Amino acid sequence: MALKKKDQRTAYYLIWLLSPYCKEPLSMEKILEPLWVTPEERRAKNLKDREELKREFGITEEHHHGDHR
Repeated sequence: MALKKKDQRTAYYLIWLLSPYCKEPLSMEKILEPLWVTPEERRAKNLKDREELKREFGITEEHHHGDHR
């Protein structure tokens, strides 16, 4: 729990340091989310994002693993 408090404090200061250089407002959640995501959650999100991209661009497994010579 102490580590999360330290992360929150660091995120608070980062917001003040980086905000003048950002087009969109920063939030503690935007900074902390990548720090607190487990490897399993990150892997699941990456797979979900990949499936969405494949669906969006009409990529099938045969296209993905096809012969590209």
